[in-house]
Amino acid sequence: MERTRLFLRAGAVALAATVCIGVVPVGAAQAGVRTVTAQADAGAAASAADWEKVSAIVGGIYGEWRGDAYGGAISNSVPNTALLGNGDVGVTSYGAKGQKSFLISKSDFYSAGDLKGVFNSGNNLTKPLPVGGITIQGKPDDAASEPNLAPTRSAVSASGQHDAFAPALAVNGAMQNDANGYGWVTGVGRTHWLEVSFPEAISVQRWVVKNDGAVRSGYSANNTSAFRLQVSETGGPGATWTDVSVVDNNTADVFDQNLEQAVSSKHFRLYVTNPLQQSNTDANPRARIGQFELYAETKAPTAPEATVETHEKQDILNATIETSMALGGVPVEMDTWLAPSGNVMVTELVSKGDRAVELEVQTWGKPGNGSYPVASSVEDGVATANRSTFNNAPANPDSWRSQAALATEVVGAETTVSADSAKGMGLTTFTLPAGETVQLVTAVGGGGKNFGPDGTLLTDDPVAEAVAMVADAASADRLAALEGEHADWWKDFWSASYIDLPNRPEVMRYYYGAQYMLGSTSREGELAPGLFGIWHTTDNPSWSGDYHLNYNFIATFYGTNSSNRPELSLPAVDAMLSFVPKGVQRAADPAQLRRINKGFVDGRPDLQNGIADALLYPVGIGPWGTVTDDNYLSEALNAAYSAYPLIQYYHYTQDTEYLEEHIYDYLKKAVNFYDAWLDKSGDTYTLFAGYNEGSWATNPAVELAALKSVLTELIDASVVLDKDADKREHWQGILDKLAPQPTSEWAGKKVYSLAEKEWKNGQWVPLANPVPGDGNIIPLDIVVPGGQLGYYSTADEQQTARNTIDVFGNNAWRQINNFPRIFNDAVQSRYPADGVLANLTNTIKSQIQPNLRISDGNHGVEKIGATAAVNNMLLMTDQGVTKVFPNWVAGENASFSKLRAEGAFVLSASYDGASNTVSEISVTSEAGKPLTLAVPWGEGVHVVDSSGATIATTLGTAPNWSSEITATFNTVAGESYTVRQQGEPHAISVRNGASTPETARAGDTVTLTANAAADFHEFAGWTGGGVTFADAEEAETTFTMPDQDVALEATFASTVPVLAATARQQNKLSAIDFAIRSANGKGYTVYVSESGAPGSFTEYDAKYNSKGARLSGLKAGQELYAYVVYREGGTVVEVTSTVTLTP
Repeated sequence: MERTRLFLRAGAVALAATVCIGVVPVGAAQAGVRTVTAQADAGAAASAADWEKVSAIVGGIYGEWRGDAYGGAISNSVPNTALLGNGDVGVTSYGAKGQKSFLISKSDFYSAGDLKGVFNSGNNLTKPLPVGGITIQGKPDDAASEPNLAPTRSAVSASGQHDAFAPALAVNGAMQNDANGYGWVTGVGRTHWLEVSFPEAISVQRWVVKNDGAVRSGYSANNTSAFRLQVSETGGPGATWTDVSVVDNNTADVFDQNLEQAVSSKHFRLYVTNPLQQSNTDANPRARIGQFELYAETKAPTAPEATVETHEKQDILNATIETSMALGGVPVEMDTWLAPSGNVMVTELVSKGDRAVELEVQTWGKPGNGSYPVASSVEDGVATANRSTFNNAPANPDSWRSQAALATEVVGAETTVSADSAKGMGLTTFTLPAGETVQLVTAVGGGGKNFGPDGTLLTDDPVAEAVAMVADAASADRLAALEGEHADWWKDFWSASYIDLPNRPEVMRYYYGAQYMLGSTSREGELAPGLFGIWHTTDNPSWSGDYHLNYNFIATFYGTNSSNRPELSLPAVDAMLSFVPKGVQRAADPAQLRRINKGFVDGRPDLQNGIADALLYPVGIGPWGTVTDDNYLSEALNAAYSAYPLIQYYHYTQDTEYLEEHIYDYLKKAVNFYDAWLDKSGDTYTLFAGYNEGSWATNPAVELAALKSVLTELIDASVVLDKDADKREHWQGILDKLAPQPTSEWAGKKVYSLAEKEWKNGQWVPLANPVPGDGNIIPLDIVVPGGQLGYYSTADEQQTARNTIDVFGNNAWRQINNFPRIFNDAVQSRYPADGVLANLTNTIKSQIQPNLRISDGNHGVEKIGATAAVNNMLLMTDQGVTKVFPNWVAGENASFSKLRAEGAFVLSASYDGASNTVSEISVTSEAGKPLTLAVPWGEGVHVVDSSGATIATTLGTAPNWSSEITATFNTVAGESYTVRQQGEPHAISVRNGASTPETARAGDTVTLTANAAADFHEFAGWTGGGVTFADAEEAETTFTMPDQDVALEATFASTVPVLAATARQQNKLSAIDFAIRSANGKGYTVYVSESGAPGSFTEYDAKYNSKGARLSGLKAGQELYAYVVYREGGTVVEVTSTVTLTP
């Protein structure tokens, strides 16, 4: 990222269910932009109320585990245990009985490999790797630290082995946790043996068998249940073996036994008679031994352990992992969180026991692969560990080696620190007193391309960086500040928007779990998450954990913008832009074009020199312009198809600066490719490409839609930015001459097809099956990301889309590629909402994991993308029209707050299932664009801004759906609006004042203004029935109009006593009679006014007698207003009432 995009979300400041508080985005207060001031008190109240609501919703959704099995933690995909993430560092919960681990990965800890992009090439792959982790456990006793003698053997043999799981791996003393297993795995059978021989006799008094459950959490069913330790004088074939210890009915992941007396021999054997648990009915039983260990000394007995069931909770509201368990036999509780920036993980560890316990924290780099070396050291009294990646292309100037480092410090206890560099493990030991609390602080440094091709360090030293970070964090004050930043970040995240579907708990559980995954794995300014986010626990992530461009990568971000979190989609934009230089090179290389289809390119003389200033992307890319899967699979669509995050970011933010600086040139280059690639020989242009991996076809549906999308966006952007006006006609001409989306007849219905025709057996033929037989909903990628079919497409197009879904059959809803796609396709195709939700719910129930992620056994964070379908059921924009609850279930309540619509509008609304009506709609405009809303109440709407002023609207109809009324109104950037059902206006009668407006509809805000107070009077208050004044004691106030006429009055009070007075005409004199104090008129002054308006009265010379004042010289026929003031010592004592004189 070259700069940071700042979003000032109305939702992050004051979430309002029905009324938006107007805010001004940064930079909006300038010439021509209206500044809107929010009412702070109302905003604070709304914020508190809405945070209470969203925290109640999200707080009730969490992951939960019991027991010591961390199934799915060690995974080539996304782990299934509790997860933390800040977009750069990923934390995976792991452990065993009496042991708690946090596995740490980092988004930019990438191995270069050989940079050739050859799929499945092992360590030569460009791929993300795990860094290592920390493990917390009771401090081992001295005997437990005795050396394992098995690795000193001179020979090892076995009854057999499966694949590469050789017997030597089980006695190397370096067992690895691996999702694919580790150690010795036998052939199929019940009886197996592993023999270990030594050059000299050894004395053994303790033996350990680490089973498959110790290698892979969740695989305890594979633990050996019956086995024996045996010795022999000779060993080898035909030897006689003597039982030393016989074990039946073992269930433990780690069997650890002291012998009653030491046994001495050169030959030891592990003899297995039942390789599985009694409950495991696997028809092909194998023994799986992660490690077989022999010790000279016994393991000392430990203090009685507390009976504590391990319990863990993933609190997604607060982004913490809460753990209760026993460490060193003492019950403890842990609360673990990850700072939003700075890459610091904190575990608060609290003793719940009644005795002190010695604990050990291991800080380690992931061992077991010589291509990725580990090391450890003690730096400034801090335990560190580091791991490095593999550069097998040092001659390539783009190559690198990455190193990441961990540093751990304990705050609140005296520690002893040591390191074993060979193992890449640092050790920190301390005593935790009963009832006391400590914080374990782990910093993650390094990552990225920190060593150049020649091994030169290009950045700060990763170990020094981690040590400096942990030193900065490891104080009570700094930890409190970091925890506050963490809490604030997640509060802001959840406040961005929320939905409430009270009748759909499974959908809510998925939705908020997916939002948590998104907020954890993607952050602006960090590398984009690959297929499995930022959580990597093995060295072999499936598909290299890359950016797979045939839907998987971009699907993660389908719901990001509509969820009002557009900044979280920017890493995807950056990933696509970072490959542009390589994409241009590839498009210009005719050899690369031939890799798409050699025969097609060879038959096109115009393509023999490549395509200049264009884009060609392979199917798999990584960060920094790398290639992970260098194949095209007969398709050229990857750059255009995966332009979707760029296009959507602009649609939802209207950020024209970003459009010009980053997106426009990408669109132009994507179009340039097809401008040359298309066959323009006919009246209608023909696109040749694959309709699926490895096929060849005319006008393949998905690539055709992708081309139309980038063409349309380029033309629109050219107009917005006033660029390339001379090219628009040419681009429009291409768009106009493209073929329509292919359709065909299938199962008696018109459906969208994969392509027009395919090349098979040397000829062009109709597709044998116009829809994929595996249920992959490929033809409807014309909806998302293709953008060629939507909610306001024609009724015929909509029906064809629904037919397409139906002919796939019920299994399509659960097909593993379809989760982020088919539900969104269905919603936008107006597929019945109850059917969409029923299928979504069924899929969620069958595939949701304890950590709330959806897993089909293959795919990863792409499953987040189905949040778009949920959002679109509640709010959708298509062809310039925004509609609330466009596809919702009649009779069911639903509400949403602060969802984002195209055009940079943020909306809130609710749906009442009892009456099947929509509430008023609140809208905040960020970019000041006109808004066209589908009217949910029939004809007409009433729109008011934040001041209550009515906004003019223009009625129309939706594209292709003339029955749907629309209302369009202009907006101002930063202003908020309320849209209500239009009702009949009511009369407002105001005495001694005025109202704005003079008539109003129920729900409108009306402003009252009192007349100016008469001289020697002041405003007293408003009176009137049926309304509630904002402040009845203010001369200018507001009220909300009820559904009836109202009569109101402004009242006033005198500031001095008022005497009653009357006026009469006496011959040529005008008399004002009142109770005068002195007939000589001393202290009295008469004031007259032609208008009677306050402040307009002037002094008039008058005579006085015992009845009052007498005025002469007044013009006959001129009506005047007058009153008399009496003063003593210059102070007004009393005044008369105002009278009217008619001389």
